[in-house]
Amino acid sequence: MSLKFDLIEQSFEQVKPKADAFVHSFYDNLFTDYPAAQPLFEHTDMGKQEQMLLSNLVMAVENLRQPDVLSEILQGLGARHVKYGALPEHYPLVGNSLLKTFEQYLGIGWTDEVKQAWVEAYNAIATLMLEGAEYTPEQIALEKPAEDTGLAVALLEESFEQVKPQADAFINSFYENLFTDYPAAQPLFEHTNMAKQKQMLLGALVMVVENLRKPDVLSNSLKGLGARHVKYGALPEHYPLVGNSLLKTFEQYLDSNWTGEVKQAWVDAYGAITALMLEGAEYAPEEVALEEPTEDSGLAVALLEESFEQVKPQADAFINSFYENLFTDYPAAKPLFEHTNMAKQKQMLLGALVMVVENLRKPEVLSEALKGLGARHVKYGALPEHYPLVGNSLLKTFEQYLDTNWTEEVKQAWVDAYGAITTLMLEGAEYTPEEVALEEPAEDSGLAVALLEGSFEQVKPQADAFINSFYENLFTDYPAAQPLFEHTNMAKQKQMLLGALVMVVENLRKPEVLSEALKGLGARHVKYGALPEHYPLVGNSLLKTFEQYLDTNWTDEVKQAWVDAYGAITTLMLEGAEYTPEEVALEEPTEDSGLAVALLEESFEQVKPQADAFINSFYENLFTDYPAAKPLFEHTNMAKQKQMLLGALVMVVENLRKPEVLSDALKGLGARHVKYGALPEHYPLVGNSLLKTFEQYLDSNWTGEVKQAWVDAYGAITTLMLEGAEYAPQEVALDSPPPSMNTSDAPQALIASIESPEPNWNVVFSLGGFGVAGIIMMLLLLLL
Repeated sequence: MSLKFDLIEQSFEQVKPKADAFVHSFYDNLFTDYPAAQPLFEHTDMGKQEQMLLSNLVMAVENLRQPDVLSEILQGLGARHVKYGALPEHYPLVGNSLLKTFEQYLGIGWTDEVKQAWVEAYNAIATLMLEGAEYTPEQIALEKPAEDTGLAVALLEESFEQVKPQADAFINSFYENLFTDYPAAQPLFEHTNMAKQKQMLLGALVMVVENLRKPDVLSNSLKGLGARHVKYGALPEHYPLVGNSLLKTFEQYLDSNWTGEVKQAWVDAYGAITALMLEGAEYAPEEVALEEPTEDSGLAVALLEESFEQVKPQADAFINSFYENLFTDYPAAKPLFEHTNMAKQKQMLLGALVMVVENLRKPEVLSEALKGLGARHVKYGALPEHYPLVGNSLLKTFEQYLDTNWTEEVKQAWVDAYGAITTLMLEGAEYTPEEVALEEPAEDSGLAVALLEGSFEQVKPQADAFINSFYENLFTDYPAAQPLFEHTNMAKQKQMLLGALVMVVENLRKPEVLSEALKGLGARHVKYGALPEHYPLVGNSLLKTFEQYLDTNWTDEVKQAWVDAYGAITTLMLEGAEYTPEEVALEEPTEDSGLAVALLEESFEQVKPQADAFINSFYENLFTDYPAAKPLFEHTNMAKQKQMLLGALVMVVENLRKPEVLSDALKGLGARHVKYGALPEHYPLVGNSLLKTFEQYLDSNWTGEVKQAWVDAYGAITTLMLEGAEYAPQEVALDSPPPSMNTSDAPQALIASIESPEPNWNVVFSLGGFGVAGIIMMLLLLLL
């Protein structure tokens, strides 16, 4: 399809002087014509929302003649909007409202040709966004389909209309029924804003009823709703509880109008809703009935239920005693909860115990619930080695509270139950654990454990000072590391490091436990930006700190023990981070990167005294030469953004002589910044602006050799970043291509034709080589 660029651009120029009013009118039209859409924005800052819509419109129109660029941008926008709950059925509503708003503002300028141009443009935009969202949509028309769902739609619509005048009371009654009939459900909402929750439920009901005659739309909506509810902890066993309570509430409010036909209509409708939501949640459930099954779990259920009933009157004290036992018997567990709201934690544990016991006779329900619980606990840092600690503490607490009723039969019942619970939770966490026993194994790790334990015991009385000294050593010996912690709560950071050291030393005799813990720790540290090149810096600083605090006890044997231990720790953490590292030595390599390193270092040293002014000038150049980039930073804290850019430049230059280190850093950086929306088309804009800024500040020192050094560095750095981002890029120049292209040109490569504005860089890069522009843009977009 060839879009009518001139008509689109000219018509958009006509509305731009009234841009704020235009966007405001768009939302008025959307909410008036499609009231079911309004609850979706109930908790949204509409001022910010309107500005974001305006920025997206400007971006789309300004890039119409660059289809490759626009395609990447819109696919990325579509991917991000999935997180905001955007579904295919929302696109036609937005399109219709947008066309209506253009008609209102263009007046007689809204000709048939202009209308057709915008219809085609919107269809192209929607197609690309949905492609980015990984939907395979059927054609999205700007008119609503009217289809038969196969349900008794008229009865459903009429009965819902009857309760709508009492909508708020209806929703209140629903939750009263749910919590009265199923008290185990109440703890799930303990920390929920119920006013917001009730409005969301009402909005969902309105959306369902208003889309009953549009099965394709409703299907996609409900699948998306089911997928999102997995994140909120919704499990298959919750659906019948909700269904029963909903039917009961309809019966109360419809009274004599709750006929057999109406009841059957809602039973069928809820069954269809459940099937679609569970499909979206990627469960393969058996039929979810509106009556609870009663199945035998194979456990000594009666003993479990009776013993739990005995401790329930002292439930709060029981939970308190559990944590006292856990922290007394396993002090290494305490730091894991250091920043936890323990009151909330205790209520959550109690709720989980209640849920387990109340579902013992429903093994399929309990199985799904526990697998889901295990999956969620991975995010909280739960590892297989934590399960036996919890199990032992739980058994000990039951023994204390049951006293003479803690018979061998009851104990065995709980041992079996906890074993089954652990198996299901670990299955949900996608571990393939060996048997998790309620006794801790004592195995030899192959390390000089006694030396490690003995030396660590010596520094423990000065633990806080030790950790402070470690960071002083790290930042003194490796100043490039300090910016990585610029926005970190260092008090919390120090406590976390101490907790990690304690955990390692206390598990040295349990290599399997330690292995899993360290792999998990490595995986989590990827999210914090930890890269292989950071490990030797930390290791060297740790050894130096031990030497300072152990003094004459820092013998060659002790030193070798810690060198070996840190090597093993690093290997396991990097394995968990899914790197395949070469050996990580505790000495920094000094290798030749093949770049003109001395020129790069010297030229950067010359601008460092004016670093803040340099960064300010960079953004001025970027926004002046490429005004379309400015809206991308509209809601960004620019002071923080500038400091992050400066830190990135320092990190790159300080690692130029360590190509292997820089390689891993940049690949990781490229991979992570894909999530922040960094796209190939951003790189050349930033690259041109960065080169221009260097020229301004280096002045007569911006020689041909210096310029070439930076050009080569850009190429090497960008190649690595894009490799990490897993793009297979076409060529990207350091200037946006000027040719006018229609959408049929989309697959064509961007031609690296450089006729740059002053200064004339006359440089062509491949997308695999447009350099520091890449790293900088990735960091520029960090907060977007």
